[in-house]
Amino acid sequence: MNALSETGLHRETLSNGLEMVIMPRGHTGTVAVDLYVRFGCSLETEQRSGVANLLARMLPRGTSNRTSEDIAGEIAATGGSVGAAAHYLSSLAMAYAPAEAFELVLDIVTDIAVNPLLDESDLEKERGILLHDLAAREDFPSYVFDKKVSAWMFPGHPFGRPSDGTAESVSQLTIQNVRQIHYTYFVPNNMLLVVVGNVSVKTARSLIEEKLDGLPPRDLPGSRPPPMPKLDGTVRETISRRVAQAQLFLGTRMDGIDMRGEYVLNVLDTVLGHGMNSRLFTQIRENRGYVYDVHVEGTVYPDILVWGVEAGTEAKRLDEVEKLVRRELDKLTRETVSDREMEVANKYIETGIRRSAEVNDGLASNMGATIVRGRPLLSVEERVELVRSVSKQEVRDLATRLFGSGDLHVFVMK
Repeated sequence: MNALSETGLHRETLSNGLEMVIMPRGHTGTVAVDLYVRFGCSLETEQRSGVANLLARMLPRGTSNRTSEDIAGEIAATGGSVGAAAHYLSSLAMAYAPAEAFELVLDIVTDIAVNPLLDESDLEKERGILLHDLAAREDFPSYVFDKKVSAWMFPGHPFGRPSDGTAESVSQLTIQNVRQIHYTYFVPNNMLLVVVGNVSVKTARSLIEEKLDGLPPRDLPGSRPPPMPKLDGTVRETISRRVAQAQLFLGTRMDGIDMRGEYVLNVLDTVLGHGMNSRLFTQIRENRGYVYDVHVEGTVYPDILVWGVEAGTEAKRLDEVEKLVRRELDKLTRETVSDREMEVANKYIETGIRRSAEVNDGLASNMGATIVRGRPLLSVEERVELVRSVSKQEVRDLATRLFGSGDLHVFVMK
């Protein structure tokens, strides 16, 4: 065990395969419970795109033990909150509340994850809400732009589809589709339960065993996301749409990076495009006033990294903004960043790490996502030390790998 063991963190797998992680934090007054299931949008077929999200939306709509009104009323009476969501790698039910309500919170989270009604009438309600939501999003150029960019970067792949599905796929989903996903994947040997807050390991472990150790495990299908589609050469695409502000994205894909590489990437991103002191913000927004916003976006998927710079500007400035972005990228491959930039980036990232760890539900979310992604759990101090250990040469080397060739995919909306 790493330095987390000094915090009292407890990690164990029950006899039925359910993994639990408990981090007691006696100095806080709340508790967070996140129950992860290793099924997300990355395992959906195109025809059933959105089924994970639709299932997550239905979880709080009632169980064999509680109506939706019971669920909402019980958690509201504590001053807490409950919900469910689906991401690309996992689905989850989560809640937080005052620490004295831990047993109730744990019971509600496990109840909606294990015993949902999944009634057809609820499916129709959620389908209607979702279809309305999907249609409304089309009114927002930024949503349309991001959706198109993902589709071009990952043609025919789940990562290229909206996590909520499309109007066409959502319209075709049946209650049998939803129930089959729940039956197949919502089993203890495919679950991770994370508890963070003012609760002892002994209490949490005892209640978890009581509620979940009796669930029978089941064989899981050998599901993996499909192979990543190849992109031949660079892509340059334009979306024609009446917009007040043109959108620009310069991006690239590369093979996935290890954990240290993620910390190097975080430093690189911060120097280049995170915060008011970043190079892109200073050179393009502050010094020239060409953009309202310019920032870096990087997503580390299993086995692949998607990275790019996004900016909003006047259509007449698109070519000039692209040249300025490329100039800053080129400088990062030719010159090492300054000591001052490294110092500022380290402090910016460290503040974010410490801030997110101060709130129990934020810490539970970070821990759960880390485990689902196959990364080791690290303490706050270990994460901070990793950031501080990143060298200027590592930043330059990663910049060279990412965009040193200059072969970037370019997407424009105007």
